[in-house]
Amino acid sequence: MRNFVHDDDAKDILMVVGKTEYPVTSSEFAAEKCLRSSCRAEVEEFKGKILSEKDIQMYGLTGREFSYEIHEGTLRLFVRNRFFVDPRDPTVYQIKVMSEKRDVVEGMNAGLFFDSFRIDRKQLGKGE
Repeated sequence: MRNFVHDDDAKDILMVVGKTEYPVTSSEFAAEKCLRSSCRAEVEEFKGKILSEKDIQMYGLTGREFSYEIHEGTLRLFVRNRFFVDPRDPTVYQIKVMSEKRDVVEGMNAGLFFDSFRIDRKQLGKGE
């Protein structure tokens, strides 16, 4: 997985973009299963509680947006994620924001960050 992380202390927000390429052929890749398991695995890993989730699409790719809350000791974090799956070139894209404040992950800066995410359409399905 390749990640890019931006930590903006001034706005109390951590922003992450990730891309995972799977070493299988498109016919071996169960895109929907991968999408669901990616979402569940992250929430389970951090022992989070899902606050909201919905199916989304971008560039014709199936996606999932979900928010969850993490409690660890005195730390309380809110996380908002978007995952997209390219089944033609087994790849999962992830966009995430985290903050100790729920209104920050649901707010304007988080929305602008999500809206700024682009995938080079020439790269979609390049493995075929």
